[in-house]
Amino acid sequence: MEVSEKKLFKENIFRKFLYLGLVLFSAFLLTVFGYYNSARAATAPNIITYQGKLLNGGVSVTTTQAIKYVLYDAASSGNALYSAAGSTSTPTTVSTTLNSGLFSIDLGDGGPGWIAPAIFRNDQSGYLELT
Repeated sequence: MEVSEKKLFKENIFRKFLYLGLVLFSAFLLTVFGYYNSARAATAPNIITYQGKLLNGGVSVTTTQAIKYVLYDAASSGNALYSAAGSTSTPTTVSTTLNSGLFSIDLGDGGPGWIAPAIFRNDQSGYLELT
């Protein structure tokens, strides 16, 4: 009887250590996976949605128009940083469809010109010119 009691005692201690080890290992895994799977902020796309209304003599324009969209680093005499048509050295027009004078364009949406992330680094100002 004494041998079986010692055996049961050892088995109970073994089980307790096993359970304790499993609990600690599970806590470790939850900590590791919780850290690596935590939510991280996504980088915003470099797209500017511009909406406007084009009037001619106070009347809404309803036809497709060729418009230049150029982003500068200064309000006047600035350097061209971005053009919707792609080239900043000689910006060209983009065909823009108007509906009762209203239009919307996504600048930097992957068409001919991407907006470089460096343009808005350090909260730099940008000035959009439409012609």
